[in-house]
Amino acid sequence: MVQNWFRTNEGKHHIARYVIEAGRGSDGPFIGLEGETRYMLNLFIEQVSFRFHPMARRSDQTLAATVHNVSCKWLAGQVTSIMGPNGAGKTTLLKLAAGLLEPSQGDIRFDDADIDFADPSERARRIAYLPQFQSVVWPMAVGDVVALGRLPHTAGTISGVLPGFNRLDEDDVAAIHNAMVQANILKLKHRAIDTLSGGEQARVLLARALATQADIFLLDEPIQSLDPAGQLDVMNLLQALARQGKAVIISIHDMNLAARYSDQVVLMRAGRVQSSGPAQEVFTSENISSVFDVKIRSGSHQPINGNIAAILLDPIDD
Repeated sequence: MVQNWFRTNEGKHHIARYVIEAGRGSDGPFIGLEGETRYMLNLFIEQVSFRFHPMARRSDQTLAATVHNVSCKWLAGQVTSIMGPNGAGKTTLLKLAAGLLEPSQGDIRFDDADIDFADPSERARRIAYLPQFQSVVWPMAVGDVVALGRLPHTAGTISGVLPGFNRLDEDDVAAIHNAMVQANILKLKHRAIDTLSGGEQARVLLARALATQADIFLLDEPIQSLDPAGQLDVMNLLQALARQGKAVIISIHDMNLAARYSDQVVLMRAGRVQSSGPAQEVFTSENISSVFDVKIRSGSHQPINGNIAAILLDPIDD
């Protein structure tokens, strides 16, 4: 519940020097933090459908929709996990939310009417998108790769990364440094990215997303290449981002990590949302068996202090 909130004369996107009482994950304009508070964006997906066509410029309306009539509210201050079997439409939904695909029907918008989702420059500043698979080809220094995250804020001009680009200012340098610290890759700053392990490369690419300082983070399986310690580090980092007022949306296959770190879970199957809400409400035996074709092992799904304990799965008996 937001109380005593207001907007500064400088504009609603500027820092308001006022303490606002608000819970995490509000559909109102402000997120309560200690000290300074900032207007944060929510992303609304409204009855969105999308279908791929087998041939360019050919419309075949008999094709099944990859995403069908999906509606979501992804709120600032929350971690939302999208889950489902392979081919459920998770990656397509994230690409739609990033503006990389255009819906066949429905609408995607920010909750602020003054910010146009259709404007690519606005999306580049407001949304950080991390795809599931990224090829590392050029032997760029890690620091330069992370610096690419500042492109939306420098009108495409970064010196030292590409010829003829302008110099980074103090804010850019600070954002790049902080992103490398958050992703625990500062020691790799001068290494060529193509000399790193898969897990280290994944952290570098995450740092590049962090360097944008976006309001909304769309991350497609961000922990798939990481060892268990690395997975926990990244999930803790994403949870911390949400506590700073960011909207963090990830696709993930690990049900236990989703239950531990998510404020909201979206279960998808065959392009449709089967269930959404808090993990305790979504991870039911019925939902898991219908979405994943597995069953919860008896006695493994007992809440502890309001949180779900370890979820153990078994095949469904024929």
